[in-house]
Amino acid sequence: MDPIEIAVELFDRAREVTQIAVGEAKRFAASEQGRKIRHNVATGLIVAAPAVVSLPVLRRTRLGKLIELAGGAALVVTVAEKIRDWSPEEGSF
Repeated sequence: MDPIEIAVELFDRAREVTQIAVGEAKRFAASEQGRKIRHNVATGLIVAAPAVVSLPVLRRTRLGKLIELAGGAALVVTVAEKIRDWSPEEGSF
């Protein structure tokens, strides 16, 4: 087998494993325990949004500057609300 065939096989296997992992993550997120975890993570982000956005470590990064420019805390709260309200049964991810 040449190196290109090996690389193609590895890529195909990685894609297959990734699809399985995403499916399992969606299945877990749809469970009652997954719903509770999503709710708790979202609540934590909403409560901590102002503190998270003002962290000096975050503000020094490009992502941090982008978040600050985009409205910082409001953006974090919006993402948290999307996490909290996401319904895996609808198929949107």
